[in-house]
Amino acid sequence: SGLDFVEGTEANILDGAALNTTWNTTYNTTKDLAELMGYNTGHSRTLLDCLLLSLGALLFLLLAARRMNRFEREGFVISWAALGKLHDQADAISGGQVELLALFSNPRLAPATH
Repeated sequence: SGLDFVEGTEANILDGAALNTTWNTTYNTTKDLAELMGYNTGHSRTLLDCLLLSLGALLFLLLAARRMNRFEREGFVISWAALGKLHDQADAISGGQVELLALFSNPRLAPATH
């Protein structure tokens, strides 16, 4: 058959013998099959892959936070400008800017002091 199983006793599992399965006569171990499929079974490649993946994830998170922060700043500036315009309109409705308009149209007119 294609698979030969080793009895999974406690001693065999600790030896690693239960993990040493043969697929057929061409592939001796699972490591050979992994290398044939293009996987590097070394620890250094795995460490490098994990490091690159974590750096990519960190870069993605930082860019997402920067984009979100930019939109928050933009929203704050827009709301601040809208609030200032609202105050100006409220002053105009209440007559607060009438004196300023009169001063600009006739600069010799002194503001009334109470």
